Amino acid sequence: MLHALRHRLKVILLIPMLGLACCSMLAAALKPDIKIIETKYAEGSFPEARQSISKAIPETDEEKALVLFYKAILATDAIQTRKFLEQLTDEYPKTPYAQKAYLELSHLLILDRDYKAAIQILKKVTDASLTEKHFWLAQAYYQLADYKNAISSGEQYLRSVKSGNKAEILLYLQADAYINLSQYNSAINTLKKVETNPQLDSQRQYLYYRLGYAYEMLFKHKEALNYYKLGIELNRYSQLAYQMEDRLFDLKARYPNSIDLCFLYPFSDSPLPEIVQADIDAALKAEADSLGNKVQVPFPAADSMRTDAGQPQSGIFLQAGRFSRETNAAALTDKIARLGFRSRYYRTTSTADVSFVVLCGPFTTMLEAQDAKDNLRLNSIDSFIIQR
Repeated sequence: MLHALRHRLKVILLIPMLGLACCSMLAAALKPDIKIIETKYAEGSFPEARQSISKAIPETDEEKALVLFYKAILATDAIQTRKFLEQLTDEYPKTPYAQKAYLELSHLLILDRDYKAAIQILKKVTDASLTEKHFWLAQAYYQLADYKNAISSGEQYLRSVKSGNKAEILLYLQADAYINLSQYNSAINTLKKVETNPQLDSQRQYLYYRLGYAYEMLFKHKEALNYYKLGIELNRYSQLAYQMEDRLFDLKARYPNSIDLCFLYPFSDSPLPEIVQADIDAALKAEADSLGNKVQVPFPAADSMRTDAGQPQSGIFLQAGRFSRETNAAALTDKIARLGFRSRYYRTTSTADVSFVVLCGPFTTMLEAQDAKDNLRLNSIDSFIIQR
């Protein structure tokens, strides 16, 4: 899955407790000094909840389990959280809070990428009301490349939850699982559920990319072209747009008479121009010369937009893209330079295929790099900070 969805999943993993603790699972009456802990937590009054825990005198197993559960939830580090959760499941395994504790322990294991252990813990969750169990099972199975079980677990979650952030994530996960199983029609049917439901549509460019890819794998090049085109037109300068453009060039090579890529270059008479590095430099210099001293045109330093300088050895940079085609790297480098930033791209063979990495910088401080990152983002260019 792509970076945007992975980031959203990470955010969910980092704050799993907030949603779970809202639902009370009390099987018996609780004393007021115990009940107040849950009440204050549900209100978001965390300091008061901690204070109530310190004053509480639990007597029954359920009350002791509740106190341990909220000690875990309100702990300031993962080690303490895990300690309290494991104590709860060891000492009070038959209480409702033990079920919730198993779910929280699985989150910690998934964060540690111990997916097999997470699955074993999740199988101990037998409370049917904790449907979130199936969401995390799907995530763990997918990471272990057990795509059939990932799809099955996702279906069990989606039977009860039809919309929302997690439903959308699971539909994309299922589609990717089908693609990995070469079941492209099933992937398309799954993605169509997202396309036709506005409540599930927060990543439309990614949706078009995956639909285009699934149709391409079915050799339905016209449908693939249509979805790639829709995706690119949403944001021409995103990483996804360049990936779709790469796919389109591959389609053009296979179906030269059926694929029209003129829409990629709407201001050019040539349908598929070759971007030459020297021509970019010359065009920028000519523009600056024609304007003279009237307007100052941002022009990158001498080493900007060069591939022969190689990978920088040190410094703070923004990585704005990695492409399989040099033309894409050159186009993005040119756009960044026109925004007034030093930019360059270089050729790398660190992976199985040759690729071209676009960098912005170097910057003197992390703050300067963050300011540039925010500026690029305002111009529809995603990037991340790297320090060499």
